[in-house]
Amino acid sequence: MPLPDERHALAGLGPMERELWGLLGDPIAELGYTLVDIELTGGGKGQRVLKLYIGSPQGVQLKDCELVSREMSALLDVLDRVKGSYVLEVSSPGLSRPLKRRDHFEQEVGGIVTLVLKEEIQGQRTITATLKAVTAGDDDIVLTLTHEQMGELSVPLRTVARANKFFTL
Repeated sequence: MPLPDERHALAGLGPMERELWGLLGDPIAELGYTLVDIELTGGGKGQRVLKLYIGSPQGVQLKDCELVSREMSALLDVLDRVKGSYVLEVSSPGLSRPLKRRDHFEQEVGGIVTLVLKEEIQGQRTITATLKAVTAGDDDIVLTLTHEQMGELSVPLRTVARANKFFTL
């Protein structure tokens, strides 16, 4: 599985996460899932945690996370790429999943997203709107949104501090 395009990502992968993506992406795909994101946190005096976020068109259930955890734990033990002790966590990115990379946003076109902006647009720093398009500009990705009160907005990705899929029952 190729590494995600991070040229215009909100949060990029570190060197170890990139290496692990390259090692784990295909085996996870062979199990029928997509590696959505990967995080390696902790270190120093704290416990290190390797988090794998997986997706599936049918959704992700506990048994899916258990299967991927069991298989990737065995593979990681053989590969021995993460030095020292760590905890492996496998989960779905959730219903209000974070949107960090271009491919995350492209998957949500037509859906509602919540953006927390670095600077205000029309007096707002948090915007919940329908994502209409994701386009590549000369030096940035541009999100085209339709907001009920503000109308159509063009928001460069570099102005976004955080983004999530909006979920409501």
